[in-house]
Amino acid sequence: FGACQEGGDVITFLMKWDGLTFSEALKKLADKAGVKLKHLEFTDKVWQKKEQLLKINHLAASYYRYLLHNSRLGEEALNYLKKRGVNLKIVEKFQLGYAPNSWNSLLSFLQKKGFNPVEINDAGLLVKNDRGHYYDRFRGRLIFPLADSQGLIVGFSGRSLNPQEKSAKYINTPETYLYHKRELIYGLHLAKEAIRKQNLAYVVEGEFDVISPYQYGIENIVAIKGAALTYEQLQLLKRYCRRIVLALDSDEAGLEAMKRGIAEAELLDLDLNIVTFTDAKDPDEAVHKDPLN
Repeated sequence: FGACQEGGDVITFLMKWDGLTFSEALKKLADKAGVKLKHLEFTDKVWQKKEQLLKINHLAASYYRYLLHNSRLGEEALNYLKKRGVNLKIVEKFQLGYAPNSWNSLLSFLQKKGFNPVEINDAGLLVKNDRGHYYDRFRGRLIFPLADSQGLIVGFSGRSLNPQEKSAKYINTPETYLYHKRELIYGLHLAKEAIRKQNLAYVVEGEFDVISPYQYGIENIVAIKGAALTYEQLQLLKRYCRRIVLALDSDEAGLEAMKRGIAEAELLDLDLNIVTFTDAKDPDEAVHKDPLN
């Protein structure tokens, strides 16, 4: 593959480029070429594991989304979104949901779908206590599904709705077989075509910093998880554009992330610029203060 000194065939290339298993890459290439695969005499255990976790995440996302829109429990979360100016069209676009303040509601739901606690825990949706008992990781939180560049849900982020909450405002899926914080870019599956078309990606720090500008027509916008912009994330963005604008929070952590981002971008020969805010702490606040600019 040229200067990177990798070798292999087209299947190997796609496996490394998109992080796919052999079976996934073969099926993707066959679909693209119009070839129908028959009698595959091998078992791709890696894909089977990945497929199982994806099914669990898909069901969990559907469960959270249903509760947000169709239950009394989700009213608080919907009201919270309305107060933040997020319309229902955008709520659906980003597949937002609600996790009830219960210790085992998701666990019970997924068990009824045929999955056991160990499998659900492998997806990062449960926590195991000292006694070996499992309980729901996300409780009483607004849920943001975290999708890869293909739109497959690999994890979740949950925001507390209780200002008196002693735990963190946001909690995320831990590192799993599917979810790797250093590699994930929130909203990329929705933004990639706009990014490619404009040869430009706006990179922000949080989910609402993507959602609010997106609602006002800025569709080439994505977020990193936390304040660290990684080499892996920049490498992924480089597939779609050469120009990147960092618009991270205007706090110390955000400034440090911008400095590191500049160094990483130079290694990848990317054109990187920085936006700072004088009257707002982040893009979400800025777009609500002055939507026209």
